[in-house]
Amino acid sequence: MLPHLAANPSQSDIRTNDMHVDHIPLRRGIRHFLSPLGGVFALLLALMLPLQALAQCVNENIALRGLASATSTLPGYSAARINDGNLSTALGGAYSWSNAPATAVTPAVPVYLKVQLPAEKVVNTVYVYSTLGREIRDYDLQFDNGTSWNTIEQVRDNTNTVRLNRFAPVNPYEVRIIGLQGPSMEPKQVRINEIVICVAEPNPTTTVSGIVRQYGTNGSLQNVRVDLGGNLSGFTDANGYYRIDNVPTGTYTVRATRAGWTFGSAQYQNSQYAIQVAGAPVSRDLTGYDRNPIVYATGWTDNYARFNPVRGTLSNAGYFPVEAMIQTSFGYTPTLQTNALKVRAGIDTALYTTGQPRAILFGHSMGGLVLRSALHQGALAGQAWPERVSEFVCLGTPHHGAPLERAGHGVDILLSAAPYAAPLARLARVRSAGIMDLRHGNLMPARHGANGRALLPASVQLPAHIKSYAVAAQVGDAAGGLKGRVLGDGLVPVASALGRHTRPARTLAFAPEHQAVLQGMHHLELLNRKEAAEQLLIWLR
Repeated sequence: MLPHLAANPSQSDIRTNDMHVDHIPLRRGIRHFLSPLGGVFALLLALMLPLQALAQCVNENIALRGLASATSTLPGYSAARINDGNLSTALGGAYSWSNAPATAVTPAVPVYLKVQLPAEKVVNTVYVYSTLGREIRDYDLQFDNGTSWNTIEQVRDNTNTVRLNRFAPVNPYEVRIIGLQGPSMEPKQVRINEIVICVAEPNPTTTVSGIVRQYGTNGSLQNVRVDLGGNLSGFTDANGYYRIDNVPTGTYTVRATRAGWTFGSAQYQNSQYAIQVAGAPVSRDLTGYDRNPIVYATGWTDNYARFNPVRGTLSNAGYFPVEAMIQTSFGYTPTLQTNALKVRAGIDTALYTTGQPRAILFGHSMGGLVLRSALHQGALAGQAWPERVSEFVCLGTPHHGAPLERAGHGVDILLSAAPYAAPLARLARVRSAGIMDLRHGNLMPARHGANGRALLPASVQLPAHIKSYAVAAQVGDAAGGLKGRVLGDGLVPVASALGRHTRPARTLAFAPEHQAVLQGMHHLELLNRKEAAEQLLIWLR
């Protein structure tokens, strides 16, 4: 290939008709002889000199094996000249094809000249050779994909003897030129000396590799099938490593499968595991999940970080965490029913990220009430998402309210001896709607009798299809005492945390083996003690 072309691979045309051929050393010498006598010989030499160097396909010129035809041909000329391999731009029937003049029924132009290809190949370059000094001026370049003709390029006002047409790869059955106008000296005469159709260079290939790890433990996963589509796949080894070779340029989504494991939902994989391959090696690590994710709902004025170390212990065991973004503050806390509307978004995020079919709900204190309210409202509305909850865990949740809260300022006296409980006294002075629900355990809007007095909260039982667990704490020892019996964890009595009620119909149906009372800890310590994490792992595994 000529150095000039190699340096400018996107060049769309090559001028030869006005002797601008400085890149060809032989023709550079021709200009030296352009004299009254030498010019005649130089012109004759230029007319007869093949331009083979200008149209070298990197791969095959598939036109050489094709069948050429035209809708009309000038006597003495033949369509077979356009794919005979002779790249001469000389005038005459020995070197080119030309259309026949107009007749009473057939105009001279447009005229159709095509090459039927012998095999289905991907092409991306076509060189069109005209007769030097009589270059085709206007034409359309088209390809037939087996269904219809499609225009590759519309060339207008061409003055180049050799026209380079480069385009995105196509897979044609036929390639044709629609000749619309010849040179100004003979606009109805179209002359084509050669059509060169280049098979596209093969896509460069590379490798896609990475490591597949288990969420939480960060351990490697063996025998995971990693698939890019199009028969491009591989399996992880004992170290979780995979490698897929010979990946062509393109856009792919890395997908992993193994029985009993998920690697994100299909939507998540499309978003997070999409890769662009363009010759250089690509690395993409994947994460696998074999446990349902946990959606956490915090207590009043609490925050997500307070779930540690319980949350950290569960995460290390493989339970992916997501926070239900409920609203609580000293200034204002909305009703439980309002906060409950945010639970579904947390579940959607957990399932989207992990690809697991169901999620676990975990609530501390008021968060447990928010989760129960969300499940109840979803079931009443006939929504499907509550069926995607596998377990419900509540720590220190006042299912039947917190009597110490209802004691008002009297709680300050009872809690004054307990330094850890001092911040809870502020709860007695808050009157937000959500705090009123917390004090009374209202999962649904408060009810009032005819005299305007508040009635008992509506009784809402646990969902039958969900495994439900309750953890209570008491500040005293196992033998119990005033603190243990009355204060419970310093805020929520043991009976309320376990869903027990003096009226059997209002008692929540936590199975005995799904209840636990942790000794010697207060309300906030439930999230900070290893005993709580250990109990939860026993239940969930």
